[in-house]
Amino acid sequence: MRYRLGGALILVVAACLAACSPGPSVYTTVLNDGRSQVTVTLTDATGKVRSIDFVRPVPDWAFQPHPGQFPTTNDGPNTVWTTWVGGLCPTDVHIRAQSSADGIDLELDPGKKCDSDVGKVRVLAIHFTEAVPAESVRVLETAAP
Repeated sequence: MRYRLGGALILVVAACLAACSPGPSVYTTVLNDGRSQVTVTLTDATGKVRSIDFVRPVPDWAFQPHPGQFPTTNDGPNTVWTTWVGGLCPTDVHIRAQSSADGIDLELDPGKKCDSDVGKVRVLAIHFTEAVPAESVRVLETAAP
């Protein structure tokens, strides 16, 4: 009887730990440059993101992206900058970070477009808990701009 009770207790504890394990972490940052407001929410399923923030002023290299292209670069071993072209309308951008065979995939939903939109370069710094080479980060657009 003692062994059955001990085994049952172990199963209950294991089930509680599995059910209580934390899900992905969520990080949010807001850019309000006087002309537009962009809120970025990054959901981290990798467990490697420490924080996010916008890069201002936008560095010269960031003027290279075209719609559908998302260059990345390192700003130190633990920080990756990713770039996209967004609009001037208030927008909610959603990014999901998840592990892939080659590194980390960032699934980017750039938010809504408005009728009078003009392309504006956005640069987001993603600070990781460990070194992440920019070339191991792939950005995929998940919704049409």
